[in-house]
Amino acid sequence: MKQSVIKNCIWFHLFFMALPGLGIAQIQPIKPKTVTRAVVVGISNYSNISKLRFAHRDAESFASYLRSPAGGSLTENEIRLLTEEKATYAQIVNALYWLIGESQPNDKAIIYFSGHGDVETNIPNMGFLLTYDTPKTNYMLGAISIMNLQTIITTLAVSKQVQVLMIADACRSGNLASSESAGSQTTALLLAKQFANEVKIMSCGPDELSLENEIWGGGHSVFSFYLLKGLKGLADTDNDREVTLKEIERFLQDSVEMATRSIRRQTPQAEGDSRFTVAKVDPATLAALTKNSMPPVEAPAMAKTPALSPQTSDSLVLKLYRDFEKALAKGHLLQPEEGSAYTIYMQIKDHPSIRSFKNLMRNDLAISLQDDAQKAINDYLSSDPREMRKRWALDDSRYQTYPLYLEKAAELLGENHLSYSQVKAKEYYFSGLVLRLKGERSKNQLEKDSLYRLSKSFQEKVLKLDTTAAYAYNELGLLARRASDNLSSIKYFNKAISFSPNWALPWANLGGSLEELNRREEAEQCGIKAISIDSTFALAHYNLGNL
Repeated sequence: MKQSVIKNCIWFHLFFMALPGLGIAQIQPIKPKTVTRAVVVGISNYSNISKLRFAHRDAESFASYLRSPAGGSLTENEIRLLTEEKATYAQIVNALYWLIGESQPNDKAIIYFSGHGDVETNIPNMGFLLTYDTPKTNYMLGAISIMNLQTIITTLAVSKQVQVLMIADACRSGNLASSESAGSQTTALLLAKQFANEVKIMSCGPDELSLENEIWGGGHSVFSFYLLKGLKGLADTDNDREVTLKEIERFLQDSVEMATRSIRRQTPQAEGDSRFTVAKVDPATLAALTKNSMPPVEAPAMAKTPALSPQTSDSLVLKLYRDFEKALAKGHLLQPEEGSAYTIYMQIKDHPSIRSFKNLMRNDLAISLQDDAQKAINDYLSSDPREMRKRWALDDSRYQTYPLYLEKAAELLGENHLSYSQVKAKEYYFSGLVLRLKGERSKNQLEKDSLYRLSKSFQEKVLKLDTTAAYAYNELGLLARRASDNLSSIKYFNKAISFSPNWALPWANLGGSLEELNRREEAEQCGIKAISIDSTFALAHYNLGNL
């Protein structure tokens, strides 16, 4: 098919975690009104990895469906829609915590993710959903792990007694950290394995591919295009105004197979209770759809909620709150100290009139602190180390600030937050990295050695939090080389490679250590491997040229 984009399928899962049955009393109490809330994520234009075409549009269309009568008429305050650059790791985790915090027993929670899913290694439970700012390698530095996602869903379904519906269309197109197409499929298997009591719908069978193209709704995946049609009522074959799992599976198989039969086989699949109701049918929506005169998938934009301010007669507090918003917008997070967003937050957070805004202020500040630091980490990981050393030497104070950003972000989140350990690991990594670079610039050998020892202690702290942190092992390898301990550096670089085999930097660094030991043939193979991963990686070319 002309201009078709093939996306290697990770499987499209729809999960339902059932609640324990309630005993039937003789007099039924009045049931409290249940509320449905949703976190909807779609990423096509990734910052650091290969791009998709229509994942963001699929998410936008699903959010519009939820706002419509057919999808439950959710309000803007009941949906967190994060697409493209808004779908950073920190933003997504914050939205998931909003879902946990707001949900009450018997409410419904929907989590929708459309984007990349991948693994870095064959180690069990290492699947990830990739966020907008996930590094090209080192997913542990900025991706949603399947294990953490399981924790969130379990908290909602078990601890909060909320009905959870999850839709994950996590496909890949092009080269991700996993060199084989099995990467996204492995993530799919982890999703399927780790969530119990689920009803799931998959965009295709094992070893099949999922298609996306402009012909489906102006640009959608064929699966999501027909999924929405089915949920809106075309799948309701018995006309009882409910779409069951069995009905949506049959509708998708018939529709998708027909739409893709001239290209390749794609057969959506479903597992779970076939009687489970996945959607209620809105008669007006179905009538318009059957007449082929359905309004655009995107429902009319809802009026934006006006900016809120604390209701207070204290003009000073109100001014400080507005100053906080301005500082956040300008990126004045910690500096200048007087007038920074952090200083203002600490000054007014306990004021009675700020109480209802405290969590919002804290979360917005924590997100901004993480996002800025993540950009700097990604820049370092994806750039030539020699060039980065030059840049950091010219702007030393700026990069020394980022570990403090992460320290304050962790402080704001608190030790019980799911991301706390990951943020602290980034803080320690960045702290050690800055110390190592400072040591390399020092002219005093005693100071240099002291900085290297301190740097090593920070990377060891990282490994106490995450024993699979390839980025920390790579730093330890560099520090061992600075101490002229090339045998230890080789051990560390090999460890980094074992956890992130498609990261060019540790391969190039390993080659450098082998060359120091006059093991030139092995060093050459490492350089060739690094270039096969990234043909533009200057350090690998430089090392090979010096052999």
